[in-house]
Amino acid sequence: MITIEEQNSHDLDWFMFDRNGNIGHFTTGGCLLPESISSKHTLDSLCSLSSFFDSLANLSEQYEVNPLLTAEKTNDLIRFEEKYGSYISITKKGVFSYDTNEPMNLSNTNYHLITSPVKRIKINDFPEAVKSQLCFCDIEFEQSYTIDIKALEMR
Repeated sequence: MITIEEQNSHDLDWFMFDRNGNIGHFTTGGCLLPESISSKHTLDSLCSLSSFFDSLANLSEQYEVNPLLTAEKTNDLIRFEEKYGSYISITKKGVFSYDTNEPMNLSNTNYHLITSPVKRIKINDFPEAVKSQLCFCDIEFEQSYTIDIKALEMR
């Protein structure tokens, strides 16, 4: 289990899959994890899961940007790629990537899409040991520029 103190003092990466089998990556920015994630993992298991995703080969060098961020990318591509490099990196592996709306706010449960993959990896592409570490959420990442994790039923 990951304690509230650990959650508040770390920028944690966690993952879930949607009703279409797409994978979503979320960064907490020191906000609380969903109960289904914090009760299922330790800091070490989340780090191991992140390392697994980091080790995957890129499926595509192309990625899509949340339309609300398109102007930022257009105005200064180099700065955009520096600022959002970790999101772009995971998205090239076929994963949707979200960030918290209010870093360090423990009551915040809202995330917004940063980047989405052109070519997607699916939950069924993973071994059972990885699948068992991911929670299911009955949403579609393709349709979700913002997600309130508190309003979702995750299992």
